[in-house]
Amino acid sequence: LRRAAGRLDGAEDLVLVTTLEPCVMCTGAAMEAAVDTVVYALPAPPDQGTSRVTPPRGPATRMPRIVGDVLAAESRDLLEQWLRANGNAEQRGYVTQLLTETA
Repeated sequence: LRRAAGRLDGAEDLVLVTTLEPCVMCTGAAMEAAVDTVVYALPAPPDQGTSRVTPPRGPATRMPRIVGDVLAAESRDLLEQWLRANGNAEQRGYVTQLLTETA
């Protein structure tokens, strides 16, 4: 995000699109990179990053618009395919928990 924001200095209407709700750190990075809108498909109840970030008070940073639940079923399907295809042990538990909590 930092590299992209540096290349797009002064750009408007930057949109971050992701299959999963960003965590707190990713939401904060989007704020620092001046992302205008974050669009995600599947909510991430274990993190809920987009709802846990406090809007900034300073004029240099602003909270992006958050748009969720866009193509959530398709995102769920992609994660289920990933679990069937490889689902490495380090990430399998989190993805399984995520799918259970968003059923």
